[in-house]
Amino acid sequence: MIDPSFHPGLAALLEFEEQRLGLPLEASSRSLGTLPPGLTFRPVVEINVHTGTVPAEFPVLMSDELLELKLPVWVSCDDSRVGFQDRLGRECPLAGVTGNRINVYFDLDQLFRFPDNIRRKPTNGTRPTGHAGNRVADLVLSQAIPLVLKNIRRHNWEDERKEYSRRKLASREKMVTEWRRSVTQNDSSIEDKTWEIRRLVEKNKELRERIRTHELLHRKRLERQAFEEHAGFMKLVGRGIRSFVVEEGLLKVTTHPIELDFEGYLYEFGTFEVDLPLGEGRVAIRGLEGTKVDGYPHPHVSTDGTPCFGNISSTVAQLLGDGDHLQALTLILEFLRSYSAENPYRRIEQWNPDWEDEDTRHDSCYDDASLSDCATCDDWDCPHRDGAESRCYEYTTVQDCIACAACDRHEDAEQACRDDHSAQECVVCTVDCTYAGDHDSCREGHGGEECTGCENSSCPHFKEEEDEAER
Repeated sequence: MIDPSFHPGLAALLEFEEQRLGLPLEASSRSLGTLPPGLTFRPVVEINVHTGTVPAEFPVLMSDELLELKLPVWVSCDDSRVGFQDRLGRECPLAGVTGNRINVYFDLDQLFRFPDNIRRKPTNGTRPTGHAGNRVADLVLSQAIPLVLKNIRRHNWEDERKEYSRRKLASREKMVTEWRRSVTQNDSSIEDKTWEIRRLVEKNKELRERIRTHELLHRKRLERQAFEEHAGFMKLVGRGIRSFVVEEGLLKVTTHPIELDFEGYLYEFGTFEVDLPLGEGRVAIRGLEGTKVDGYPHPHVSTDGTPCFGNISSTVAQLLGDGDHLQALTLILEFLRSYSAENPYRRIEQWNPDWEDEDTRHDSCYDDASLSDCATCDDWDCPHRDGAESRCYEYTTVQDCIACAACDRHEDAEQACRDDHSAQECVVCTVDCTYAGDHDSCREGHGGEECTGCENSSCPHFKEEEDEAER
């Protein structure tokens, strides 16, 4: 894994080297003065780039130019050193190699970030081309990487096999000690708690069988099985997994990026850490990279790392109980590359940024639509369609509702408007309404008593009342 804080140019160069080598490459930035001592040897190219706050000036002599740099520097004690020779033939180290580690003695990341701060002096009269950071990085890596590869090829893995076997057997012995302690405690409890006798007797029977089985197995056989399992994990490095290590009774495995093809779409979930208990315990899976949906790193892995194995749960438990961690991991890797629509924590489509489910589509439409849009919509599957006319009527003015006339509630609006106005007002109203211009309703409403003095000469009853008044 390459430090995401690295300059894109440096990160791209290191990613290219990782692809070219075919081995995992881990690169990070840290003070070499705080670098811990050598850890368990791993088939990984580890690059530590020094960083600090106090810069120092130093030259780098290339074939055609002299670079004058001012960067944080630290020189550590390494098995081998690489760099260049000055004009006097003196060795000038830029990095060191110990085992699978490359320790870069200066801040290579700053060299990429601030190229304009570098003084470049041609040595052959021709102005050099190319990024100074790339040139210095090539100078260091072209010498250091072959040394690391040579160390990896020549490394004797016997110590790692023995350490793996020791840790696994130690976990097993610790478990057996706990079984014996449980037997002693349970035997004492049997005498005082008669109601628990049957359960405790059955439990002790199981524990004694485990102890007997453990003691029947020859230690050399267990060691041989552990050696073979270690070799199997080594074959997976660079293929299905990036690395594995035993810590505190757990086998911790880091996977390569997981990809899953479902219904023609390739889902990329990033890398995971799988924790397998060497004794009693549960499997935990945590997402290290990739997109999470509501905190879920995978459709079948919960936010706290609990996997839902479904119909392979008993098989995984049986393999772990038998101590076959290699086969258990192989099954779990297949599990991470598969999907079942019947029992996910989250639907896999939620990892597709272009996917939108029906509920989301309806909610999005509802947020953007007007009350009138919902009231006249013909999508009766939408949960917001039911009652849309009533919501529109409640929050719309009577005049706007009458003018709309797109649903049955406009009749209620006409009646409400009629109840709030006199017959004379409705007669002269110009709105497209049932009561607008209804002279007969006006006359029936007041029995002709208000026709006298009415100024609406266009009313057909106006002339009748005028003639009646003359008689």
